[in-house]
Amino acid sequence: MNFAAEIEREKASQRVRDAMTRKARAGYVCGGEPFGYRNRPVFTADGRRSYVERDPYEPEAAVVRRIFDRCAAGKGMKAIAKLLNEEGVLSPRPKLNRPRAWAPSSVRAVLHNEVYRGVNVWNKRKQSDRWGQRACRLRAPEDWIRADVPHWRVVTDEQWEAAHRRLRDAAATYVRETNGQLWGRPPSGVQSRYLLSGMLRCAYCGASLTVHNTSHRRQSYYVCASYHERGRTVCENGLRLPMLAADDAVLTEIESVVLDPSIVAGAIEDAIAELRPTRGSIEAKRRRC
Repeated sequence: MNFAAEIEREKASQRVRDAMTRKARAGYVCGGEPFGYRNRPVFTADGRRSYVERDPYEPEAAVVRRIFDRCAAGKGMKAIAKLLNEEGVLSPRPKLNRPRAWAPSSVRAVLHNEVYRGVNVWNKRKQSDRWGQRACRLRAPEDWIRADVPHWRVVTDEQWEAAHRRLRDAAATYVRETNGQLWGRPPSGVQSRYLLSGMLRCAYCGASLTVHNTSHRRQSYYVCASYHERGRTVCENGLRLPMLAADDAVLTEIESVVLDPSIVAGAIEDAIAELRPTRGSIEAKRRRC
């Protein structure tokens, strides 16, 4: 039965992929609803949904054009995000427990999304591995399916090229000034240099606390990412938490409370008790077998 279910899962996956490939080549919607658009289902004569179209939503499309114009004028992604937040313009739907506001990452996503110049790109990423487990990774460019959809266009070719010319110039300058080395935290596989980075949260807005270094006395602080990346209209918490003092306080508390021998021994006993099978669980396992 498990083998038959595995075969059916692979066949269902192939059927879905074939249908999505046909729709992508025809220029139909094969994904979600990006900022600046509204998805519209198209039905057949007998009332069945045939495919999904995408219509520009002008209040958000105007924001998209402003982002491209500001980028072409020399504004950075952080500066654009802060400007949009100060003006209180529409912003994309946030992730869970995140404030609804513009961030440099969302500005970057808009600038690199080809849908805004009327190009439908599908099959860029593989969402799962051969076992069906979620494992997103980028596919080879030759596997991408591209289709021109002129009525999706919200920015002109001139706006797109001007913004990306400025991005290329900025990237070339950055690489040249850092001797070709990539700076910043790698996406995975490398531990953070800071003890509490990624674990602390702002009590005002719930955003993560990041580390800011100052040239004055070479001090480091934990600060609210929303305040520094999105502006004061999103979060008013401009306080700086000294990194060394916070790290020492956390390590002292862990050593005195968490690593207390009696607490560790009790935790081990509780874990063994949870893992030790009971008579009832053994009988239930026998019945299942």
